[in-house]
Amino acid sequence: MGTCNVSTGIDCNTSEEMCPIFVGDTIPFIFTFTQDDGTPLQTGGMELEFTMKLNEDDANDDPNTLYKKVVFPPPVEPATGIENMTLTSEDTSILISGRKYYYKFKLTNPMEGVPDEVFTLGYGQILVK
Repeated sequence: MGTCNVSTGIDCNTSEEMCPIFVGDTIPFIFTFTQDDGTPLQTGGMELEFTMKLNEDDANDDPNTLYKKVVFPPPVEPATGIENMTLTSEDTSILISGRKYYYKFKLTNPMEGVPDEVFTLGYGQILVK
């Protein structure tokens, strides 16, 4: 895989951390995936996971963890490399205001007969307000 650019539609100029989010907000993410040569990556059937955890080693089913998984629709031709994931108001309502969370985006390409390809697309901390 080449590169992945992520846009939230929220104007924020931070370096290491994502922009703060608010409990109950709806957050749309738009991903643009490209191959090494810059052409769009065929993402059909791939899985994208997003987690926000109070402690990095918390389980995905911890009551204070936000866990979201989407499976991209079957491949289309020509490939666009553009995919979406939206955190709903219900998703973000479990977060605790005033706390920093550890976040991670992980892309998995399920492979038949061989181990899956797994790519960590981004990680860091995010403040919840």
